[in-house]
Amino acid sequence: MSVKNYFIFILSIGLIVSLFSCFPARVFRYGVADIKDGEKFDAITINNDSTQQFHFFETTNTNRFHPPSYLKNNSVEAFDKFTSKGKTVAFLVIKNDTIIYENYSKKYHKNRLIPSFSVSKSFVSALIGIALEEGYINNIDEPITNYLPELKDEQLKEITIRNVLDMRADFKFGENYFNPFSEVAKYYYGRDLKKFITKLKAKGSPGNEFKYQSVNTQVLAFILENATQKAIHQYLEEKLWKPMHMEAAGSWNVDDKGNIKAFCCVNAIARDFAKLGKLYNQHGNWEGQQLIPKNWVDSTLYFNKELNDFVYSNHWWHTVNELPYSDSALVHIMKNKQPYKFKTNHKGNPKAIIFPSGDSFARGVLGQHIYINPEKNIIIVRMGKGFGFTKWRKMFRTIAREN
Repeated sequence: MSVKNYFIFILSIGLIVSLFSCFPARVFRYGVADIKDGEKFDAITINNDSTQQFHFFETTNTNRFHPPSYLKNNSVEAFDKFTSKGKTVAFLVIKNDTIIYENYSKKYHKNRLIPSFSVSKSFVSALIGIALEEGYINNIDEPITNYLPELKDEQLKEITIRNVLDMRADFKFGENYFNPFSEVAKYYYGRDLKKFITKLKAKGSPGNEFKYQSVNTQVLAFILENATQKAIHQYLEEKLWKPMHMEAAGSWNVDDKGNIKAFCCVNAIARDFAKLGKLYNQHGNWEGQQLIPKNWVDSTLYFNKELNDFVYSNHWWHTVNELPYSDSALVHIMKNKQPYKFKTNHKGNPKAIIFPSGDSFARGVLGQHIYINPEKNIIIVRMGKGFGFTKWRKMFRTIAREN
């Protein structure tokens, strides 16, 4: 080999090594987020207590479940085909602690861990409520810099924990999942989240508008770890995973430095994801033990004033009802019952009224959902490798109404 070719060879090797060590290359190497990411990346185990496991009741009565009536063929058999094809890998419906419907696609089953992606954000929110009750956090109207002195941008002192919980912080942070140079790609594929977080900057004024940014959850995670002096996966294990008597150990993906990717990446079996739904349906009470403060759960699920068009609060999504503004009688009733907001036409005149519907859900990027309806005591878990059928909220609400 000539000296020239030798140097070209060494340069090529160096280029390959450097390419695979930077986050844009990781994006190209791993591709966009997919259902196998829980296995691709390093993870820390969230231990359960194998001597204490909670199992939902099971029924063999196929008449207990009624598929959505609006489907062309709404037999249970047809619904089985619907939920086992396409992009759905697990679909559960639980009413009054009884599994009335459960189906998995090929290669998936009740004991397989499934990544939840941004459903993880709702677990982090629960831990904030617990830490607040235990006195680790004084109140959520404190600046985030009280707990994260490593943040250097002076504007960040204006952002409160409440702003972060409601996604109204407005960080300089791109949430474009398909841009390998966006901030969310750096956080998802990068090597050191703690290093990234020290470079965080504010963009606009906090509290002005809703902007969904995954960095909010990572900020909450580091607040929790600094406040409790515990790794967040240990706090989750201690406060929720074991007390809820999860059937299986879960896992939480980490970066190269072992930092939990809190904005995503809790992996669990579908039935254990449903247990978070049960806990919130029961106002934070688990079989007589108050795991999450009731007032925290209630302030998460129910609105006492308009916020984010009623669709998001405390790291949970919500569905809304909408009535034509012309229906003045119903509008008057809703004005006196609960908070509302007018939708306007292009001239600024009211055309509809929107108000909370009372059901909520945690959601992940590939159509992962934990849907809850406290009034009907229904939980629906849908896990997938893509959104597929996109009107999931309509389906969930119909199932809740008809079962």
